[in-house]
Amino acid sequence: MSSNNVIKKRRWPILLAMAMCTAVVFLDSTILPVALPTIERELSLSSVELQWIVNSYLLVLACLILAGGKISDLYGHKRMYCVGMVVFGIASVLGGLSHTKGLLIFSRSLQGLGGAIMTPSSMSILVETYSPNERGRAVGLLVAIGSIFLSLGPFIGGFLTQYFTWRLVFWVNIPIVLIGISIALSVVPKSEKVKSRFDVLGFFTYTIALICLILGLMQAREWGWGSPAVITLFSLFIAFAALLVLRLRSVSYPFIDYHLFKNPVFLGGNLIILCAQFLLMMTIYWVIFFQKTLGYTPVQAGSLALTSTLPLIICAPLSGYLSDHYGPKVPVMAGFLLILVGFLWFAFLGHEPVVWILITGLLFFGCGIATVMTPIGTTTVSAVASQKRGTATGMYSTVRNTAAPFGVAVIGSVIANISFFKFKELIQDDSRFKGINLKYYLSSIIEGKSLVNNPDDLSEGLINYLKAAYITASKSAFMWANLLCAGVSIVGFVVCVIYFWKVRHHKHDDQSTAL
Repeated sequence: MSSNNVIKKRRWPILLAMAMCTAVVFLDSTILPVALPTIERELSLSSVELQWIVNSYLLVLACLILAGGKISDLYGHKRMYCVGMVVFGIASVLGGLSHTKGLLIFSRSLQGLGGAIMTPSSMSILVETYSPNERGRAVGLLVAIGSIFLSLGPFIGGFLTQYFTWRLVFWVNIPIVLIGISIALSVVPKSEKVKSRFDVLGFFTYTIALICLILGLMQAREWGWGSPAVITLFSLFIAFAALLVLRLRSVSYPFIDYHLFKNPVFLGGNLIILCAQFLLMMTIYWVIFFQKTLGYTPVQAGSLALTSTLPLIICAPLSGYLSDHYGPKVPVMAGFLLILVGFLWFAFLGHEPVVWILITGLLFFGCGIATVMTPIGTTTVSAVASQKRGTATGMYSTVRNTAAPFGVAVIGSVIANISFFKFKELIQDDSRFKGINLKYYLSSIIEGKSLVNNPDDLSEGLINYLKAAYITASKSAFMWANLLCAGVSIVGFVVCVIYFWKVRHHKHDDQSTAL
């Protein structure tokens, strides 16, 4: 029996194995945010340290996922998929055992390493398994399976956190990892290894540049955008980026194949995923807003967040079908319009704890993001020759995962700064609060600390007044953050019109998307 026939018979088990990779990544993205306020209280974390619980994973993933794609091409997609799943599983065990913020941040970084190894391999395996006219449907089914975990994540996270322990949000990954590895070892065929070399110097130059950029974005909120440390980090990023460009032009096997960006479909796909992943980071702040400002419990907040993920089960396969038959522009443009409506809905109506209003906004967003995400990955990677798909997947994933910490940093800075200035505006003319440290009281309220024995001997009535002022300030910041995201969704729509308008269908099994 030929290798093509073997792959054809095994394609559904292979899809299931790759779905386990998607499942742990999706589950991890929605199950953890609900538990963050509880982790913050139990481990006595500051808001910046809490942000590092999220960003340590994103930073490592963004820095190493391109290397993961290159290594996947060099040493085989099946092997590196299994290695990545093992690393992710070990990291999940450590995360659940963490009793200090340092160990928890380390475990999240290790999860990022596992994700950086397994994600490019899984996409490459999927693209090699299915013919071009089936890839949209396959990715749609992959996302739909993963979306079951994505949808259940907020509710499971809230339930486990409220009634058991937040540590279980890490340990639920372990059986999924074991299932994925077992199926992959038995059904995924070995892939051909690419005859190439790994550009070590290019890798380190690229990694240092990206670390400086992301670290500067992440710490700008605490240190200040104009602080010497942040300016130094951005300057180092520019310097190492320039060195990287010189390096890429001087070697036969560059770490980043920048020639891929000459393909308009590949370039457009990366710009679109940059916008979409940025927008996804707003969901972290939604869950925190539901609990800290609107007063919902973890289970209630998780149940609300579940609403935004449920549409994936239906919209992801539908989007894949539309992409296969009409090209990616139809679902992507429609998706960005739905996302835009969702953010405008939240900006003007989502500041009160009215369940039907919140659910409606979440449904708009959920339908939109599912419709955008499904065709983008397969269209972008399929636009590249088969022998470079591991590298292309790594580059695509690098853009996506760089957008994630960028989104967390920018949205977090917008919310933090507007909250502080609005909070200051509400009480600065009140003589009862003359001379107090506003940042101390605001951070204490945000972190849920008791203010009974405060340094200024403020009465309980004044403390309650400050809490009410924080809620008002938080709602104002929430509105502006959603308006920012609405603007980004418009940018995504315009990029789709420019780059995807003529994309119709897949032309060759091993090559590109027809224009």
